[in-house]
Amino acid sequence: MPSVRPFANGNHLAAISSWLGGTQYDLRLARVLHQYGWKGTFFIDPDQIGKPGMLSADEVRGLRDSGFAVGLLVDSAGNDAGAIQNAVLSLEAVSNGAIESYAAPDTQSHSHVAAESPGLVIGQRFDETEIRASDITDWHSFPVTARALHDHMELRERWEAIEETGDGVFHIWGNAAEYGGDDDIWADLECNLAWFCGHQHVWYCSAEDLYRHLTVP
Repeated sequence: MPSVRPFANGNHLAAISSWLGGTQYDLRLARVLHQYGWKGTFFIDPDQIGKPGMLSADEVRGLRDSGFAVGLLVDSAGNDAGAIQNAVLSLEAVSNGAIESYAAPDTQSHSHVAAESPGLVIGQRFDETEIRASDITDWHSFPVTARALHDHMELRERWEAIEETGDGVFHIWGNAAEYGGDDDIWADLECNLAWFCGHQHVWYCSAEDLYRHLTVP
């Protein structure tokens, strides 16, 4: 179990975001997140970099340079150790930094990736639950709170419930490719992000930041 310690600057709530990424829409998403002070992780399949409609190598590096984390999007449970390691190395070379997190399609994939790639320390899953830092025992099965485009009042209720715990983690996720060019959807996303931004008692961070804070002595 990770040691329980106050969040950065003594804050008692951590707010993070995770995104199944890799498309050109991630650039718009990154601008929106930056505008409202959110950090997060973009999960990218290195085999898709540079293809039509996908991020270029320079754009992936740009995400990291802008303060976002880059994680590995594992495409299937059938990847062997060599394929996973090659994907990690490829994404590290492109993004100019270490890859610590991954998103895989199911829990079987998580177990497989964790066993084959010791450098990947955070396995992202997308079932929703209330998260307390003191309850995180398996970083290869790191959950979320809700989709970023959930009903606004439902998100607020979940935020307030987590806020009351004193060591809560409000973790939203999404996929910018699903928003496409629909300005109404982007406006809804901005509405949600804006309400949850700028709170003085909240540490806005990535899952990687949270992992290091809770596990590194």
